[in-house]
Amino acid sequence: MMKEGIMISNHNAWQIWIGQEAFIVYEGMPVEIKFQSDYLNFIIGKDYDDWFVMYKGSVAFNLRHPDVYKIRVAPIELMREEDVF
Repeated sequence: MMKEGIMISNHNAWQIWIGQEAFIVYEGMPVEIKFQSDYLNFIIGKDYDDWFVMYKGSVAFNLRHPDVYKIRVAPIELMREEDVF
């Protein structure tokens, strides 16, 4: 079952918030991002300090820092910062 939350910028990194818990965003992470009323599957990537998402392996767009994205993600993909460092 997918968890719903938001993805926001935290300086040069991105975070996923589900309720009151924050999780890191990492390269290669699969997420679903909501566009209008549908969720589409994306893979998160990074090029130096620029974060982007890939759709179907060929269409990419940059994540913009002031934007907030509604997302769904599989619980197995979620990691807290303290779990990584």
